[in-house]
Amino acid sequence: MHERGLQLPKVVGQQHDFLMVAIDTGNFILAYEEDLEEGLGSEYERLWVEDVPLVLASDASVVLRRERFGGILYGFKRGIFLNQEAFDLVRSFVVATRPSLALKQVLKEGGLSEITKGFVEAAGHLILYLIAEGYLRPSQEGLESKALFLDDQHFSDDRYYRPLSMEIELTNRCYRRCAYCAYESGPEPKIPLREELTFDEWGYILDSIRKEGVFYLEFTGGDPLSRPDGLEIIRLADELGFSVQVNTDLSVLRDSDLDKIASTKNLNFVGTTLDGSSPDSHDLLRGKGGFKTTLRQISLIAKAGIPLAVFTVVHKKNYTEIRKIGEIATQNNAMYGIAPMYPAGRGASLNHLVLSQEEWDFAVGEYMDMVRLGAIKPHQRLWYKLSRELRSENPARDQIWLTSRGNRALRVDPRGNVYVSAKLREWRPRYSFFGNLLTSTLADIWENS
Repeated sequence: MHERGLQLPKVVGQQHDFLMVAIDTGNFILAYEEDLEEGLGSEYERLWVEDVPLVLASDASVVLRRERFGGILYGFKRGIFLNQEAFDLVRSFVVATRPSLALKQVLKEGGLSEITKGFVEAAGHLILYLIAEGYLRPSQEGLESKALFLDDQHFSDDRYYRPLSMEIELTNRCYRRCAYCAYESGPEPKIPLREELTFDEWGYILDSIRKEGVFYLEFTGGDPLSRPDGLEIIRLADELGFSVQVNTDLSVLRDSDLDKIASTKNLNFVGTTLDGSSPDSHDLLRGKGGFKTTLRQISLIAKAGIPLAVFTVVHKKNYTEIRKIGEIATQNNAMYGIAPMYPAGRGASLNHLVLSQEEWDFAVGEYMDMVRLGAIKPHQRLWYKLSRELRSENPARDQIWLTSRGNRALRVDPRGNVYVSAKLREWRPRYSFFGNLLTSTLADIWENS
């Protein structure tokens, strides 16, 4: 098979739900998922006997993107990393194709002279998985899929073809003025409202980066709901097929907003922050009255059936409360996640509250105990793997806590400027911005900055 077939990325995603899938001559490998083969015996036999033409779903959210290791299939709020063999198999279904014919095409491209039993089984299990998840659908009429398919691409060894995700700062304005805010958001924003991009300008940017193959948008700020047309911009992203995450303080959430949010087809979740199990701990760094408001609003979201994730910014004054905060999240049917406080922006004055490695390990231990007991639902399956990479002898100053590499995600500020990290803006302000999406293409910024 292909020489580089199994070279999948070692770390996948950030806060997003990605799987790793690989097939070779004897195996179907599905990482971070329960055993697929259980109960698939009869379905497996029927797949090859009936040999019904299948086609990639024409849902606007489905994207098939080639990468140096194979490719990525994204849709329905989930991404799948494919090795070369798996990608070739999925690519066969861009037009309606019988599974048997798709298999022959993959084997021919891989240079195999005979069909081995192991490879047939691996391919069959992958096809069944994609059918079960909605990516592949029967197509007796042979209709072509509308899935985005990018073929003519140039690859780098140190980054993806394009970002997997982008964080969109619609505004720097926020009802609250949290003491640790890395972006120094507040009622009087650093970036004047008159300098924020207009609805039409955001529309141009979203359309262009979708055509470049970006999968996931995380709307943030400031608070995106504090912008009058914030939900309209989010709805536009949804219509373009992006998976959408909305991070909000919830202070300005109105009852009339709930129906708009609930109708967002590709909404992954609404994310908010709960930093304590009582007003004393939550309001310490987020402002008086925040605890009461947050509890009231997450209850409304839960009752509306909107997917919700609660996050805790962990510091020396709340790291022992992880279990109690997690219980509150579970009571409101919310996913739960934690992250260490880092000294950037206004948080630069709070070094004395940054966790030691031992304190962070304690918080992680509490969190993982709750995961194992089923007491909380983690916001992403890869959280523990990523948390182990945050180990540091000096968490208050170590880059691994404070910056992210620009190889899988980017941020866009309210003016349209592209960058990777709030901390980098403080360290090297002249070099932190890589370009502006109104005047440069994402391809140019990604490949040449």
